[in-house]
Amino acid sequence: GSSSDLVYYNEYARDVVIPKSVTYNGVTYSVTSIGEKAFCRCSGLTSIMIPNSVTSIENGAFCGCSGLTSVTVLNPTPVAITQYVFTNRLNATLYVPKGSRSAYEAADYWKEFKEIVEIDFIIPGDANSDGLVNVTDIVATVNYIMEKPSEGFNKEAADLNGDGKINVTDIVMMVSIIMDASAREVTP
Repeated sequence: GSSSDLVYYNEYARDVVIPKSVTYNGVTYSVTSIGEKAFCRCSGLTSIMIPNSVTSIENGAFCGCSGLTSVTVLNPTPVAITQYVFTNRLNATLYVPKGSRSAYEAADYWKEFKEIVEIDFIIPGDANSDGLVNVTDIVATVNYIMEKPSEGFNKEAADLNGDGKINVTDIVMMVSIIMDASAREVTP
């Protein structure tokens, strides 16, 4: 829309984690894009985490975020951005998944962050490394047990009881994580 339609979320302060999905009127939508000027001029925003479901970050999404000193991106492949997405990047540290630092160091505008640091993201139960714990992790774990491991299978995340083996016990624990989460999402 025109610039008059833009809403500036100046009330966001400190840390913001962008979710992988949003449920509205009973329908779950995957969060794949951060809109133009979505967090523009949020001077109170200090940390932001972007899930790997995001494949598009539009112009000016974090422009004028003078307090932004830390950006965490879960996608191992850098999304194409313009120079106006992170205008404070020279003063901010970029945290990226283990093994993807060189990709970010080679990517336009991402490479201009003050520092690029690799970190190992392990979400207990996130066997398929998509940033969520859901039924797809159970499928990935069953496939692993059946010796058909999928790409991106994370043994550490799947081994919920820490016994060094991936088995039915881990699947049962995964089911309980998923059931706990869905119970919290259902409001009376």
